[in-house]
Parts: sequence; structure tokens; C-alpha cells
Amino acid sequence: MSGSPSGPGATRPESLHRERYIIAEDFDHVLVVIPSSIITHFVNGVFEERRGPPQAAYEFEVSLKALHKIAYFRRTLPMDKATHGTSELRDDDPRAWRLWLEIVHGRLHEPSYRAQIPTVWHVLRIADKYAINPTCADAGKWFDQWFFTQSARGIFTYIDNVRQILFPCHAFDHALGFTTSTMWLVYNCAGHIAEMRPKDFENHSRLGLEHGIERTYHRAQEHYTMRH
Repeated sequence: MSGSPSGPGATRPESLHRERYIIAEDFDHVLVVIPSSIITHFVNGVFEERRGPPQAAYEFEVSLKALHKIAYFRRTLPMDKATHGTSELRDDDPRAWRLWLEIVHGRLHEPSYRAQIPTVWHVLRIADKYAINPTCADAGKWFDQWFFTQSARGIFTYIDNVRQILFPCHAFDHALGFTTSTMWLVYNCAGHIAEMRPKDFENHSRLGLEHGIERTYHRAQEHYTMRH
């Protein structure tokens, strides 16, 4: 799971800007998340974004016991070998990983409920990449509070915001959120209701409403029927 960059212009891990976060006071492992940077090129009159070498590393002091709630880490970080060690994850969003780590440690804080919509999509990208179930109880509780916090903060003011939370509501199996969002769009959006993906996810093949949406529609329909 760890590794070092290679090739011309590669950035060595020790040369990166580093930030450290305490997730567990009695930590016995350090998880280092090293995201790629984004480089903008002007090609044929069009700006194009490409992945560049990493510029920063984000270190999280964690408990292996809590980390082992995720099957991927049970396989890759056995207790007898990983205790008091360090491991790396590459090309992931550190804000999204911080959220997942707070979820599995049971240490969510109020700022997590103010996460931006693209960060929530990155949370789901990590879930897809590492086979984490986003409908597990702890993740569901976080998203439930996130949805109500965002509702109070005015997320239902802008059509694009509501279109972008359709898939998260589906993925977290949040029937109330999905029902509320679709009904709001019915009354506030002309034409066919369609999801909208944040910029980083426009071409992501595995995240989107076309994957298993029927279950969410049925849950939303049941929720609406029960309330009326």
C-alpha cells in the first residue's frame, strides 16, 4: 500500500509539504494520504486539467482497531505487522479520507457537516475504490446530519446544488433526502429531472444515478407514502 514516486520529475515523499491530524489520541498507526496535484494546460485554445506530481502529504494519527472496521485495511494492515507503523494512500482526496476516518473512529465534529458537495462525492469515490459500504450505520448517521445541516444552510436555493446531491442521497440510501430533492426539482426545474455531477466526476464511470437507482426510488416512494 505504500510506495515511492519514480521517473523524471518525481516528487520524493520527504520533500512534500506535510500536515498532521489527530484522529485518535491513543493512536498506534499513521495513515498518510498523498493526493495528486492538478496542472492546467492551455491546449489548442482550450484549458485542460491533468494530474501532476504530489505537492503535499496529509498524516492522520489513527487507531488500527478502528481502521479495521474497513475490510481493505484488515487485509493490508494486519495488527501484528502494522502496529506503530506508517502506510500511504495515493491519489485520494484527504478531506474525504478525514471524514471516513472520523466516521470509523466515532469522532465526527460539526465542521464535517459543512463539507462541500464535491467532498461528499469524493467520500463516495473512496467508498467505491476501497469497497466501503456507504449505507453502514455510522456513515448513514453522518450523511443524515450533513443533509439536515445543508438544508438549513440553504442548499435548496440553487438548482445545481440539488441536482448534485441526488446521487449522494441515493448512495447513502437516504430516502428523505432523495424524496425532498426530487420533489423540489419537480416544482423548480423545467424539463426532465437529471442529476448533475461535480466537475471532477463528469467522466467517472462508476459513480452516478444510473447504477442501481431503482432501490432508491422505491425507498423514496415508500417514505413519501408513509408521510401522507
